[in-house]
This record gives sequence, C-alpha cells and structure tokens, in this order.
Amino acid sequence: MEKPGMPTGAFTDGGLVAGIDLPLILVIAFFLFFLCLIYYLRQEDKREGYPLQPDPRDRVRPRVDIVGFPPMPAPKMFLQAHGREPVWSPREEERIPIDARRVPGGPGMPFIPNGDPMLSGMGPGSWMPKVDEPDLSFDGEPIFRPMRWGHGYRVAKGDADPRGFTMLGCDKNPAGEVVDIWIDIAEHHARFLEVRLAPEIWSDRVVSDPVAEPKDDDRSHEADDDGERTVGVIVREEHIETPEGTVDIVEVDRIVARDDAPAAGDAARTQRSEGGKEGDGAPVDHAGEGELGEMQEPLPEEEVGHDSDEAKGGDEYEKERLTPPRKGHVLVPMEFLAINGRAGTARTSAITAAQFANVPGRKSDTMVTAREENQIRGYFGGGYLYATAEGTEPWL
Repeated sequence: MEKPGMPTGAFTDGGLVAGIDLPLILVIAFFLFFLCLIYYLRQEDKREGYPLQPDPRDRVRPRVDIVGFPPMPAPKMFLQAHGREPVWSPREEERIPIDARRVPGGPGMPFIPNGDPMLSGMGPGSWMPKVDEPDLSFDGEPIFRPMRWGHGYRVAKGDADPRGFTMLGCDKNPAGEVVDIWIDIAEHHARFLEVRLAPEIWSDRVVSDPVAEPKDDDRSHEADDDGERTVGVIVREEHIETPEGTVDIVEVDRIVARDDAPAAGDAARTQRSEGGKEGDGAPVDHAGEGELGEMQEPLPEEEVGHDSDEAKGGDEYEKERLTPPRKGHVLVPMEFLAINGRAGTARTSAITAAQFANVPGRKSDTMVTAREENQIRGYFGGGYLYATAEGTEPWL
C-alpha cells in the first residue's frame, strides 16, 4: 500500500530503478573509480621490467614477450633534476645475460649458476642495472661521501669509530682494515665502510674494476674556476706480473688548456681541498667508543676549510669522477655488518674473508654510482645463499 505523501519518481518507487538510492549510487561510483585506479596503477608499474622474458626452451611461446593485462602504457618523458637528461619510459631495457643452467625437470625448475655463484648475479645476489651516475641530494651533490671528503662530519660521541678496526668475514678470518666511513649526507647515517684488503686477499681478485670514461659534451671544454678547461683524458691500464701476483695499475691523465693563471685565493682553495685526503698527512678525527650509530650534524664550513662550490653534482664533479679509487679498497654496506667496539672488529655474516677479493669495485675514489651501489649490495646479499656450501643445502 502506497504511503501517503510519497513523491512521484523517487528511488524507492517502482520501475527499472526500484531499490536504488543515493548511497547505493555512491558505492557503485566508488567501486568504478577503484577499478579504474587499479587499472592505472597496474599499467604504470609496467614502465620498467616489461615485457617479461619467456623461457627460451618454451616450445609454446619461445620468442613471445609476455606483457599480460593491462597492456604496457605509452612512452612518457620524465624530467630529471640538476641538469640531467630527461628519460623516456618504457624504453629498451639493458638485459643482463644469465650464466646458469636449469635443473632438469618440468617448467618452473630453478636455475643453477655456472662457475662461481657469487659472481652470477642471481637470486639474492641479483641487481638492477640502474643509471651509472651517483644519486644526488637536493643541492645536487652525490649523497654518499667518505668522511675524508671534508664535510666536517664526525662519529657521534659515545659511538665506536670503526676506522682502524679489523674486518672479519663470516668465517671469522681477517680480510683487511677499515680505513674510512662513507656517510649519507642527506640523512646523516653511515652507509658503507671502506676496507683496505690484505695483499693476499686482493691478489686473488678475478673481476675487473670499472673505469670512468670522460663525458663527450661541450660543457667539459668550458673553463673551470681555476681557469682550466679539459680538452681530453688519457686512461692507461697496466698489468704487471710479480712473484707475489698480478698488479693492476690504472692511470688517468687529464689534458687541460689553461686560459688564465688562477688567482691566489683559488690556488689556496685547491691546496686546501686536496690536502684533506687521508694518507696525505692530514689529521683524521677518530673519536668515540661503543656501537656505531648516527652521525652528528656537520660542522660549519669555516671550521673544516671546505668550499661547497667544489662538491656540486651534475657535470661539475667531472674531475673527481675521473679519479680512480686506490687499489685494494672496497666498500662494505653497513646493513651487513656488526661492529664490536671492545674487540676492535667489524664482522659480516654474508661472505667469507677470501670472498672480499671480488667485491664489485667503483670508478671514483670519493663517489659511488647507483649501479655500483646496487652491485655491491647484491654481492653481499648473494653471500647469504652462495658464500658457503651449507647455504644452498635444505634445512629439513
């Protein structure tokens, strides 16, 4: 029986829209919006890593790229900060060859690395070929820096300073000595320890270190603050056989054209900047005991004699980028380390002391690129599975 006073054409009235009211319409609109959002997000996450690579032994689709639903999005240009070139995505991705064999059996069987599994880049040791340039801070400076670079950071009072500590592998054997701390200048945390490997460890190295190549653009020929402009770079690599092993020497010579003599202030600034490196007789502040924690705030620049104009990112650090690291020095991520201030040791549970010999290297003495950082972390991550024979055996 119809209620008196019910308006004609209401949602609760009879007809095709019987039982539909405003809350129900809002719920339907929300679900439609949510479905569109999922479709958009699922399509956007295919800008990297797609199309998937099928199994080359798959007889059904051996040469068909797998995309799935939804399809890949249209290419989009992404602008980058600090003068770096824009990038398009999706784009042709660099494919890393896999040196492995598949376990006999049906589809889905795992791969077994050929040769040294620590160098395979598979499983927990896999890495993404990121851009081969340093991650930059808001100010355009590489984020990860060694403390010898001269920003004025120091270990917080009460924390252990690991410089001078012995680096131990998971087998408790010594691999070398900690010589510096690499910090994240954006978050004031220690990210890496720089280790000088023992000669007997470094002599077993079988991987090749990356070598920085000069950038081929017109800006490299402009005069810098010292009145010099780079007109070329000569990179020489020598392999010397000695009774104790092979010695690799990499020399980078910069060919410059001098426009004008530098001012006295510029010469003093250059001398001050180069004199802050460890090993050149500059004093190093070692302080603190206990466990390694956060880094303290940086000191004022006038106290450390550092000119911020010399540390900017982009093409302004070209000379620093072409300075190769010292032989036998590798980086160890802090998340794979345990610091024992009383024993004076830094120990990793990821790799053995002998496996420090093949830790991925870097091109610059005071910078690490995003790709190099990824390779280093991947190497230590793969050690949890491949470092020892027990790691690949079943637990049950």
